[in-house]
This record gives sequence, structure tokens and C-alpha cells, in this order.
Amino acid sequence: LNLEKGLVFTVKELFLRPGKAIQAYLDRATVRFMHPFRFVFLLATISAVLTILSGTFESPEIMKLFEDSSKSEEEIESFKVFLEQIKKYLALILMVSIPFNSIGSFFVYKNKKFNFAEHLVINSFTYGFTILLGLPLVALFLIPNGIFIHSTVSTPVYFIGMIYIFTKFFKENVIISFFKVLLVFLVSLIFSMLFGGLLSIIAIFIYKFF
Repeated sequence: LNLEKGLVFTVKELFLRPGKAIQAYLDRATVRFMHPFRFVFLLATISAVLTILSGTFESPEIMKLFEDSSKSEEEIESFKVFLEQIKKYLALILMVSIPFNSIGSFFVYKNKKFNFAEHLVINSFTYGFTILLGLPLVALFLIPNGIFIHSTVSTPVYFIGMIYIFTKFFKENVIISFFKVLLVFLVSLIFSMLFGGLLSIIAIFIYKFF
């Protein structure tokens, strides 16, 4: 019951007063709010479950990859295992951008004097909000070419949701927020690529020498 009340209150405040809501949480007025990490994990889990139930991973677009005659049986089996792992950890995969977005917002909004932990809170609430906005779009997976259509539509929805939260929280006009959010994405992308590259180097090193 407390979880439900916290979720409803948090969702309502993020829709109506996102700037004041997140600031209130940072100011330790946390009693009525759902914890930001729990909030985003719950919504990511709901999104992951709906995505799997929609049959996305059994869609014609995915099935075509298994029918590719140029791929060996071993490659097809490896891809099947890869897909199963994605399904298993989809909720966590959906959340992987949060720390990188937090790095981006930390640098872009450095003049606002929030520390990195606070940026994690800001981005967790923001990403949870954007996932909520995107839940109805899961229905797009049910139509032909649904994966392509969903990715085309969901990206601007995510972007608009982030601009809305950041505009209200950082108290800047929409135009400035638009360009700053773009910059956050760019910084986030750079750091995620560096992190991915580092993991690849470590993996290659372990494979060769251990």
C-alpha cells in the first residue's frame, strides 16, 4: 500500500511540478516520494515485461535474422543465447544510460552546483518519467515493422520528457534546455563509448592471457 501511494504521488508530482518535486526530494523531504532508484527500476521492469509479452523478440524482424542463410548454426545459436540474456536482464539494460546521463548533466549543468549523487537522483526521476511516457508505445511492437516504428517514435518522446523535467528543475527556458539536453546526450555518448571500449580491451586481455 505504501509502495502504491509513493508511486502515485511521485508520478503526479513529476507530471505537475517536476522541478519542485525533485528539489523537495533533494532537500530531504522524501517521506511521500518513492525512492528514485526504486521508481525507475519499477517502471523499467514494467516496460521490460510489456515488451517481452508483446512478442518483440519473436517478431518477423528478429526471426529474419535466424533465417539468414549466410550465418552458420553456431552463429545462430549464439545469437539466440544473446537474445535470451537481453530478455533476462532487459530492465537493467534499460537503466544503463542513467549513470552516463548523470555524467553528462553533471558537466553541462556544473554551474548549478549539484554533486554527482544528486545528478543520479535527478536523472533517475527523469528517466523513470520518460519510461512512463513511453509505456503506451509498447503497443507499436504489435504492428508490422513495430521495432523500427517504436524506435522512431520513442526517441523524441524520451527527448521531450527529458527537456520538460530539465526545464522545470533547472529553471531555464525550453530553447536553452533543448540545446543543453542535446549536449548531455553527446557527453553521455562519449563516456559510454569510452567505457565500452575499456570493457572490450579488458575482455580481450583476459581472453588472451588467462
